[in-house]
Amino acid sequence: MIRLGNDTHSAQATVSKSLTNHTLKAGFEYRVIHFNNLQTGANTPVFSFSQAFTQGPNPAQSSAGAGATLASFLLGTHRVET
Repeated sequence: MIRLGNDTHSAQATVSKSLTNHTLKAGFEYRVIHFNNLQTGANTPVFSFSQAFTQGPNPAQSSAGAGATLASFLLGTHRVET
């Protein structure tokens, strides 16, 4: 398990002055962005695609030459192993 914490600090100041018609502006902004990440042991899932879902014309009857793993990938029928 990996714990990772990063903080990003950002500061910005603005000042504006105009003597004609008395325009005065001032501003300050400070931001803190906290990024906390916890990475567990299951980092790389394994996707497996089989020919079983794309066999046709009768999906109940299997054969060695029927079905395509690429077609199963395109249809989104997969099993995830972690």
